[in-house]
Amino acid sequence: MRRALWIEQLRRRVLPMVPRKTLETVRRWKHHSGLLHPTGCTLVERPAGERVLVLAAHPDDEVIGCGGTLRKHVLAGESVVCVYLTDGAGTCGAPHLPEEEKRALIENQARKAGAIIGLKRQIFCRERFLSAAEILDQVVRICQEEKPEVLYLPFVTDSHVEHIEVNRLLLRLLESAAGASRTTCVGYEIWSPLSPNRSVDISGTLAVKQQAIGAYRVAGDAVDYVHASTGLAAYRALLNLSGKGYAEAFFVAPAAEYGALVRSVLAG
Repeated sequence: MRRALWIEQLRRRVLPMVPRKTLETVRRWKHHSGLLHPTGCTLVERPAGERVLVLAAHPDDEVIGCGGTLRKHVLAGESVVCVYLTDGAGTCGAPHLPEEEKRALIENQARKAGAIIGLKRQIFCRERFLSAAEILDQVVRICQEEKPEVLYLPFVTDSHVEHIEVNRLLLRLLESAAGASRTTCVGYEIWSPLSPNRSVDISGTLAVKQQAIGAYRVAGDAVDYVHASTGLAAYRALLNLSGKGYAEAFFVAPAAEYGALVRSVLAG
């Protein structure tokens, strides 16, 4: 009883921080699609699929948003490929470094993080901004090569403008890449908590996630992402783990339905 009261008080503090129209859109869509679990979120071992593709707006998004779950995919023998859409040189970390040197250093750190997680392949678009027209062509080609069953990307309600842009890219991808509409989209959270319908227990892979985030020393120079992401994972354990251990939370839906949600949110 006391725990239920505490959770309700927490909800009352957090929900006012999320735009009302966004909450209404997500709730309405979840109810309409039949994906709303009686408790609001279902605990799964990991999103189902042997071929996994991750879209990261910046190097480090992949490990902050879903590093523990990606490690579980790897341990299950599944193929995990990550595409870094921009070079991440716009980070506030290491401001004394020239941009070219910072870009090369970040890519090297991304490779180290990928090795820690166990990524099969890492693809660097090396663009400064997500608006670059070449990015879509590269992602379409990668999807045709990898034929992903699961596609991770930042959730559309994230507060970072380039994380939102990844969702615009997804819409163009669904129109351009044959077979992309048959994948399952998994929205992950970074800067803004999302309204999840799936959670994954990462208690056993948290240490690997922390180590991978720690490999990004340039980004860590500006923000303690290890501490912040660990705190979020502890909070997400409230969903299905009775507040014990650590979890990552996601919004999971078939690509066509996820795309419909993205259009609805962006239109609002």
